[in-house]
Amino acid sequence: MVTQTRLTPATCAGYREGFRIGYRPCSALKPAQANMKSAMEHPDIVTEYLDRECRLGRMLGPFKPATHLPQLQINRFGVISKGHNTGKYRLITDLSFPPGQSVHDGIDSDICSLEYTTVDEVAACAVSLGAGALLAKVDIESAYRLIPVHPQDCVLQGMRWEGAIYVDPMLPFGLRSSPKIFNAVAEALHWHLVQSGITHLYHYLDDYIMVAQPVVGVVGVVAPGQVETIKRCHPLVCISAVSDFSSYLTTGPLRKVSNMLL
Repeated sequence: MVTQTRLTPATCAGYREGFRIGYRPCSALKPAQANMKSAMEHPDIVTEYLDRECRLGRMLGPFKPATHLPQLQINRFGVISKGHNTGKYRLITDLSFPPGQSVHDGIDSDICSLEYTTVDEVAACAVSLGAGALLAKVDIESAYRLIPVHPQDCVLQGMRWEGAIYVDPMLPFGLRSSPKIFNAVAEALHWHLVQSGITHLYHYLDDYIMVAQPVVGVVGVVAPGQVETIKRCHPLVCISAVSDFSSYLTTGPLRKVSNMLL
C-alpha cells in the first residue's frame, strides 16, 4: 500500500502556481500537422469537449492562428470511448508524437513511476473484517482536469481544432507524468481522510475505497428487493459514488450498487 503523506510544500506550490510536468528540453519539438483519426471521426464530441472545458475555465481559447503564442507546441489528439459509460468519450492528447521530437521525449519515464494499491490489499482488508463488511468507492469527477499546470509548461500543451488554437492549462489525459502529479494531491487527501477518522482507506489515483466493520442490524444502502439476498449470503455490501469537487456534490445512483460475496 502506498504510504499517505500530508500536504507537502511542493504540492501546495503546485496548486498555487501550477505543477511542473517534468519536461527537460532534449531536442527540437516538432508540431503536429493533423489530429488523430478518432478525433476526425467524432468532430461533435471534440467540439463539445473543448467548448465545455473553455466554459469551465479548464481550457484557453479558441485563439486565431495569427495570435502571438511564442514557443507553443501543437500536439495531436484523439478520443476514446469510456468503456463503462456507453456513449461517453475522453479526449487523449498524444504527447509521444512525433517520435524523437515530442514532449514525452523530454520527460524521463523514471520520474513518473508509481506504485498503486492492489485489489488484493483491499480484498485482504475486507476478509479480515468478516462477513457483512461494508465497502464504499468514491470516484473524483474529472480528476486530472482539477490540477493546474505551471504556465511555463502550458506552452507544451497546445492543440489545433477547426482552424483555431487552444492551450490546455490543466493536466491532460495522455501526459506521461499526469498520474504521478495527480497522485501527490490524492495522497494528501488520503492523509487528511485518515486523520479525520477513516481507518481502512485505499486509493487508486482518483478512486477512494473505504472498508468498514459490519454494523449489527444495518445492511447498507441497497436496491429494493436485495435485503433478503444480503441476509442469506452475508455479502460485502459495495456502494459506488462520484464526487464532483467543482460543485461539491456526491452522487451514488442505485444502478451502481452491487454485492460482492466474501
